[in-house]
Amino acid sequence: MASSNDTKRITDRAAQALKYVKGGRNYLSDSSSFRGLRLKAYKDGMKSWVYRYRHPADNTKLRQITLGSYPQMGLAEAHEEFMKVKKVRREGGDPLQERLDKKAAHLLEKEANKPEDYTVRQLVDDYLENHIFQNRKPQGAKEVARVLNKELAGLMDVKACHITPQTIKNLEMKIKARPAPVISGQLIRELKYAFQEAIIVQRLPKGFANPCQGLKPETSKQRLRYFDNDELRMFMRWLPTSGMSDSVRTVLWLMLLTGCRSGEIVSARWEHINLDAGTWWLGDTKTDVPRTVQLSRQAVAVFRTRIEPSNKKFVFPSPNIVDEHIRQRAVVWAVCNKRKSFATTKGKWTAHDLRRTVRTGVGLLSDDPSLVNQLNIIGECILGHSRKGEEGTYDLNRFEPQCRYWLQEWADHLDTLGASEYMPGAGE
Repeated sequence: MASSNDTKRITDRAAQALKYVKGGRNYLSDSSSFRGLRLKAYKDGMKSWVYRYRHPADNTKLRQITLGSYPQMGLAEAHEEFMKVKKVRREGGDPLQERLDKKAAHLLEKEANKPEDYTVRQLVDDYLENHIFQNRKPQGAKEVARVLNKELAGLMDVKACHITPQTIKNLEMKIKARPAPVISGQLIRELKYAFQEAIIVQRLPKGFANPCQGLKPETSKQRLRYFDNDELRMFMRWLPTSGMSDSVRTVLWLMLLTGCRSGEIVSARWEHINLDAGTWWLGDTKTDVPRTVQLSRQAVAVFRTRIEPSNKKFVFPSPNIVDEHIRQRAVVWAVCNKRKSFATTKGKWTAHDLRRTVRTGVGLLSDDPSLVNQLNIIGECILGHSRKGEEGTYDLNRFEPQCRYWLQEWADHLDTLGASEYMPGAGE
């Protein structure tokens, strides 16, 4: 006849009352659907939930697996864990062997991934996969990946724990010498985050200090550069003879006519452009606010020069990669390499200064004091800037008719400065 202990289910009260007694029966057995579950008491006062079962390959052999400690694992949790391992046994598996195999696999993985053996290549790959590609826009993520893989090419097989602040400083100085201060700043900023992520998830040795900590990445200084009318005349006369490719020259013309960012222009798709209506829809913008760019007659003429029967996707298709557009960096590099031949007393200029030229120039198109505030608002809408405060939150008017009017006035003003002599598509 079975004892009362064998026919009763374990209760919370019984579990609490169970004590180790020398020479006594120091366990409770559950019954019914939880048969095989035991709560064992030990001499040191600890209690553990265990599951006793017969070996799947040898029914005469008893096996035992610990499920958890009591009271950290309560009765309900013990029942839940019991059902999991019971399912493994019912399906012909061995719960204890399965646990041992997982532990062995974990140890092998840990051995293979020693913090001391973690390389810069693994650091970069983990950072891109777990952070950049999950949280950045696709184009921005690609650019981060490009910068990291290019600038760290010579360090990829170096152990990450061997990277020192001096290593980073030497890398920074090498990049600045090209010169590329913005790239060096971006690299240090991303590397700092990459090392921090690796330290948090313990991929680097205990006590390892972030080698980028304390280094201040160089940031772009606020620029006040724009072209006045005299410089615009010189610039438009110089551009056709600058030595830059037709694509880059056309991008700069469109920046000057629309005020758009170079990155927006190089990625323009024909499906978003309606030349008959004179509009260009921008869905992917820096501010995440879609907008419709109003095209002047001159801008439409420039776009028409890019029409090719073989290219129906991008306005500026890549000459090297199928179904891709040219990269923004192609514009940046071309300007950096060729601008020396267009030197003015105001010093070095960048492609982005053309946006500032449009914004400033539109504001100077009228001397009427009553139009000052309107032109300020229109200028910001042309650039695609979001207005600040409550006005930007509640007034979502993009002033498209006004933008069209003033962009046409701006394009006509450029013609008075000689643009019609040099601009692609002029006179068509």
